[in-house]
Amino acid sequence: GYASDRWGGVKTLKMVLVMVLGGAVLAGFHPGIYMATAILLLIFAGLGAGNGSVFQLVPLRFPLATAVASSLVGEIGALGGAIIPNAMGISKQMTGSFSMGFGCFAAIVISALIVLYMSERKWVNRWIGEGGKALVPQGRVIMVPTIAMEIW
Repeated sequence: GYASDRWGGVKTLKMVLVMVLGGAVLAGFHPGIYMATAILLLIFAGLGAGNGSVFQLVPLRFPLATAVASSLVGEIGALGGAIIPNAMGISKQMTGSFSMGFGCFAAIVISALIVLYMSERKWVNRWIGEGGKALVPQGRVIMVPTIAMEIW
């Protein structure tokens, strides 16, 4: 969330997808257990940052239906989280390795990057600024989070 607020949701999402793509490609080359663990942690961190980017963009795109859109995005994320382990298991059963599963995962990430690039051209200056930062219409009040909050 912090990276998305600082650099913009779309720009952060692009960086995250490239990082996850690189991790998926590297993981497909059968690295040792320690390197595979490091690569998977990189992928998981990237997916977490991507989650923050997406949920930063949802209220900008759907300001009047944020709850519904967030629920739908969460459901799709849960579905993806259930499909990937199954795909990896199928890859291992059919080919004897996880390489095919990581290859399919990389293909999905490439597809997401293509869709993001195509969509960004339509989004910029309509509901987001350059890089995915929020547009601030004239006369609109911006709420700034407080640094310290009192707990009652």
